[in-house]
Amino acid sequence: MAKDRIEAYCEAYGHDLVVDLDPIINVHGDGSYRWGNFEKLACVRYLDRYERILRLDTDIIIRPDTPDIFPLVAEGTVGGVQENVGGRWVNRGLQMQRAMAFNPINWDGVYINSGVVVIDRSMRELFTVPDKRMLRKLGQFKEQTWLNYLIAKYNVPKTVLGREWNGLSMFKAQDIAWFIHLAGRQDTKLESMRQWKKATNENKELVP
Repeated sequence: MAKDRIEAYCEAYGHDLVVDLDPIINVHGDGSYRWGNFEKLACVRYLDRYERILRLDTDIIIRPDTPDIFPLVAEGTVGGVQENVGGRWVNRGLQMQRAMAFNPINWDGVYINSGVVVIDRSMRELFTVPDKRMLRKLGQFKEQTWLNYLIAKYNVPKTVLGREWNGLSMFKAQDIAWFIHLAGRQDTKLESMRQWKKATNENKELVP
């Protein structure tokens, strides 16, 4: 659904596109969590080839006129959009507290969404696989909390981007976002992606 937009974005700025479909992490556990989310850790293998990587979830629609994100992220920092704002402040804080109870660390209170992340090859430690004991402590958003836990553990500096770079519905700013992130309900996701793609093709606002 979104691949042609990503291809056009990469072509516009001279970036390579790598679509990784082969599972190699194979993290599994109990419960209904979508364990395939941990396959995001597999992008570490491309840091031998590239100095920097933009990792995107598959449920993102990129606007045709989107600027290049890389110049906005300072070298040596992980780039992302803070998610623990508004109604999610308490919930995401609790997720981190559960993880930190297993191995206490210092956390600056900024919890980024893992759907849009810029990383560089100095950050390989952010892509280690949690053991089973840690998996049980990661709460509701396991892969995302694990990333934030490791950012804090290794004291990796952040570039916190504006919400237009990860237009989650919670921000109520999808109509102005460069990256429209349609996370959430799986049963309506494809239709939402079709609607947003059509709307941005026609260069008009659409708020479903």
